[in-house]
Amino acid sequence: MTASGIVATVDSGRGMVTFQDGRTLRVGRGSQVWEASSLKDIQQGEQALLSNAYPGGYAAAGNMPSDRMRMGRVIKVDPGRSIVLLDDGTWIRIAPTTRMQLNGREGRTQLQPGDELVVVITEIQLRAAQPAPRQQAERLQDGAAASAMSREALVERWDAPQADEVHIFRRHQSP
Repeated sequence: MTASGIVATVDSGRGMVTFQDGRTLRVGRGSQVWEASSLKDIQQGEQALLSNAYPGGYAAAGNMPSDRMRMGRVIKVDPGRSIVLLDDGTWIRIAPTTRMQLNGREGRTQLQPGDELVVVITEIQLRAAQPAPRQQAERLQDGAAASAMSREALVERWDAPQADEVHIFRRHQSP
């Protein structure tokens, strides 16, 4: 996955970066740290962009990391069906009752491709949250456009898990 934010802590020994908003990512083989030559060069308070990193958890606003959480970047949004495709190939259903936060502020908003999400899955639907096969997920993480993906990658899964909470991290765009 690709994620960006202001660095709160870096544990270069374990390969972990925690952003000030509570997202933690693990940097491994094949990961890239932009604006720094290595993980050891990242400093607290700096803006960092990590690509091909692995979700490590989310612990902000009282949430503790759990197996009910998913992290990812939005690839495709189908507002008619209230469903989004994440960069790991997972479909997530957004219900009218789903609690949403945008950059730490409570409120409903339209999701858009490129948004970085932390999703808390409805507990009873957790077993349905199975990502796409690894090969397909790697294609999505490499930044392939949704229109360039195979038709199978875009087929909606009727068993897509429903989100209880969605935390949206949207980078500010230049006008």
